Amino acid sequence: MRHAPSLAVCAACGLALLLAWLALQPYAAPVPTGPFLPGYGTGRALAHVGALAQAPRPADVLRFR
Repeated sequence: MRHAPSLAVCAACGLALLLAWLALQPYAAPVPTGPFLPGYGTGRALAHVGALAQAPRPADVLRFR
């Protein structure tokens, strides 16, 4: 009579498959830490966001006519 594999053998095989799968995964690209464009920093980006927030949008203009 054959015996079913023990729980320890199944757990070891599962762990080995998980580690092999993780080892074969591609590495993620590093996240850039500096500005994408030279001379374009956080202050300049915030100025653009503020200007866009103050400018009327076409939907706002049409709603108030």
